[in-house]
Amino acid sequence: MHICYIDEAGDSVIVPNSTADASPALVLAGIIVRQADLYPLTLDFLNIKDKFFPALMAGSTHLGKILLEIKGSEVRKTIRKSTRRNETRHAIGFLDKVVGLLESHNAKIIARILVKRVGRKINENSVYTSYVQALSTCFHRYLEDNNSTGIMIADARFPHQDQAVAHSIFTQKFKRTGDDHSRILEMPTFGRSVNHAGIQIADIIASGILFPMAVHAYSTGHINSIHVTPRFELIRERFGERIKALQFRYEDTEIAGRMRGGVTVSDEIGHRS
Repeated sequence: MHICYIDEAGDSVIVPNSTADASPALVLAGIIVRQADLYPLTLDFLNIKDKFFPALMAGSTHLGKILLEIKGSEVRKTIRKSTRRNETRHAIGFLDKVVGLLESHNAKIIARILVKRVGRKINENSVYTSYVQALSTCFHRYLEDNNSTGIMIADARFPHQDQAVAHSIFTQKFKRTGDDHSRILEMPTFGRSVNHAGIQIADIIASGILFPMAVHAYSTGHINSIHVTPRFELIRERFGERIKALQFRYEDTEIAGRMRGGVTVSDEIGHRS
């Protein structure tokens, strides 16, 4: 059995002009973990948090450290703003260990990224729902390839938003023509990130790595805000190939040679792949 943990970075707020501080991208990332690996992965993650943030973790029991989150957005902020080499090294070192954690436990990454163009209004519920459906399709294919079953656990938002997303998968599982996600045992469930190491790791990947990589690659030269900086090139150089290797991708059954899954970008600025 496998579990796909999902979290997001950025938002769907309109970017009114090229210098506005609105988020220039929306990232929805999932990490796929074998259920049998969840125990060692969680304990290894707690050890990484303890090693890199001992002051924050001080006074907490070992298992209580799960309640103290290290947000990917804060790690990204350190890389963006810090003028101290040691602080930057510390942030990169933390990301390095988290990526290494996924590598050592044979986890996989799937993601959908929307790069916004200036002035474009976005229907948040529509985009988020369609992205969860896309991740569900990819996760189901992974389960087929590995002769497994699974569940999806996403970071909780507002109840009415989570209800709409879960219902969209419900309609795909129980339609008259058959179950599109037969290996996914239930509709997506929504948890609090403080209780799930998998969601916390998904947040670090989404906010700390995929978001800065995407905005550096696609928004540079178009958006001049706090979110776009040459400093993010360091993240692309350090983690680009490793993230590429962690993707789960598969060949399209209808178009020979066309690959699907992995980290997919919808570039509304330059319409690049």
